[in-house]
Amino acid sequence: MAVKSFLDLYEKPPPEHPSWISGGVLPKNGLLLVGGYAKIGKTFLLLDAAHQLATGGCLWGLSDYRAEDPTTVLFLEQEVGEYELQRRVKLRYDALGAPPPGNLYYAAKDVRTGLILLDTITGKQALARLIDESKAKVVIIDPVSRFMLGNENDNTQVGNVIRGLDELMTQFGDLSIILSHHFGKPPKTVDGDESAFDPLSPYNFRGASKWFDAPDTLITMQRLRGRNDEWWRLTTGWRTRQAPEPEGNIKLVIRPGGLVERAVQRTSLLPG
Repeated sequence: MAVKSFLDLYEKPPPEHPSWISGGVLPKNGLLLVGGYAKIGKTFLLLDAAHQLATGGCLWGLSDYRAEDPTTVLFLEQEVGEYELQRRVKLRYDALGAPPPGNLYYAAKDVRTGLILLDTITGKQALARLIDESKAKVVIIDPVSRFMLGNENDNTQVGNVIRGLDELMTQFGDLSIILSHHFGKPPKTVDGDESAFDPLSPYNFRGASKWFDAPDTLITMQRLRGRNDEWWRLTTGWRTRQAPEPEGNIKLVIRPGGLVERAVQRTSLLPG
């Protein structure tokens, strides 16, 4: 950190593409948190995001949110393992009718090498090595709770994970990180009112408040029943700190194979 002039800042030309995903959704050196309850298809959503980042497409079919500079992506998972990840990748790209682009990389849970724990020195070093090997500019971590040794309910320990990610983004220029995280168990009522519960509130994230205090963008999800040839639908809520938020909620359709497209934009939280 250095002292600089406001006049220089005012006169400095802004960067042509300040974000990996336009609309301030994923700023360069930024953090995006995606989440919802378990088993809603977050991994397929993240695989689609990885593909669009690698190819310069629109995030989930949304023309306002395009990957402006196609880049190399590293997908990290420590939940389902390589076999299940391979099954999902094959479903997606067989449905797409094309192989994955060559600038998509992954590292999956491996009992031989152990877990990468981002609140440990060795874990941060391991992730730095993977970023250096892949030359990735966007890293997707799915789910982040599997990448920490400490208690996900403790703000200090979660803060250690976030600071470790900040250090990596400083070390690797323009690096951005996408995290997935689960919601906790939904309450039956809010202050005794069953209708007051917001299924897309960022306060639904499981554990410490630091999870939703730190990111530049939060995207929350609720699963809906699919129709006809759809696998399922999702209603999503967006909170962006570096750009105006979309009006209302955005509903996404997930087709067979995990291909994602936008359906409609709604102002109501009610499924439909």
